[in-house]
Amino acid sequence: MLEHIRDENTPKEAWDMFVTLFSKKNETRLQLLENELLAISQRDMTIAQYFHKVKLICREITELDPQSVIAEARMKRIIIHGLRPEYRSFVTAVQGWPVQPSLVEFENLLASQEAMVKQIGGITLKSEEEALYTSKSRRNFKPPSKEGYKNADKGKRCSNHMTGDQNKVQDVKEYKGSRMVLTANNARLPVAQTGKTKIMPGNKSDMVSLHNVYHVPAESAYVEKTRKNETSDLWHARLGHVGYHKLKLIMEKSILKGLPQLKVKTNIICAGCQYGKAHKLPYKESNFRAKKPLELIHSDVFGPVKQTSVSGMRYMVTFIDDYSRYVWVFFMKEKSETFSKFLEFKTTVKGEVRKKIRCLRSDNG
Repeated sequence: MLEHIRDENTPKEAWDMFVTLFSKKNETRLQLLENELLAISQRDMTIAQYFHKVKLICREITELDPQSVIAEARMKRIIIHGLRPEYRSFVTAVQGWPVQPSLVEFENLLASQEAMVKQIGGITLKSEEEALYTSKSRRNFKPPSKEGYKNADKGKRCSNHMTGDQNKVQDVKEYKGSRMVLTANNARLPVAQTGKTKIMPGNKSDMVSLHNVYHVPAESAYVEKTRKNETSDLWHARLGHVGYHKLKLIMEKSILKGLPQLKVKTNIICAGCQYGKAHKLPYKESNFRAKKPLELIHSDVFGPVKQTSVSGMRYMVTFIDDYSRYVWVFFMKEKSETFSKFLEFKTTVKGEVRKKIRCLRSDNG
């Protein structure tokens, strides 16, 4: 270090040398941190670790260059850019919110999503509830190997394909086994029958035969179990807030398959429908009033009328002075004559009032 200040004569010169020397190192370190920040990605890090690393880099950049303070909005964009793909749909939903969360709230939301993903990913099925897989080359079905399913019990085979439509199963036999079908809500559905069927592969070549196919009646499925909680209001919302009288008609004529027979009251008012039909809240009453003639002119176009005048006029345009409330009316055969009538009005009032129009307000009609 002394080699750099050996030739300096005063303490100030030595200090300036140190400033020059360390500023170069800071520039190099700053460039490295900027590059690292632009290329950062979550990879195998947790949400907490990923946020901590990004914040650490941003804090160090700010310390090296106080003028390059990284705002919270930019930090959030950098974090979103480096997130793993499974968070994209969640982030897209959050970005659609009218009020965006802060960086701390965003971290908490992603941490909750991470915990839910881990919980869902950690669910494993027992060997008797795992599905078969197909070999495309031989078009036959066989149980997975030990490497394919580490949680499978040794020596046990997995369950077969299943369907809820009995018409798709041939050579039906009553099932007397003890196996159950596990659904997404962790409910267990009984197997009623077994049989065989044929399916068409994706390449549309020969039909493939499936044996020992389970028939699980639709009446025992999770969707059917929720029917007891269904109401006309729920189906009104499911069908895009269709009118209650139309919902009753669809139900009576059985137009929609799967729609249960419910009691529908046609005199119900849906709050969501009322809000949706309200185009815009009324404007506040203006207290402004012009202080001079022609300071503000209100204009509006009326027409076309069904019955034309004797002269063939179908439109009219009005000009109202905000100061005096005096009204000028001009009749027109076509709406395209509006501008020419305005020029005529402008010439007229300029000669009458001896003033120029300062502002013209219309509804762009």
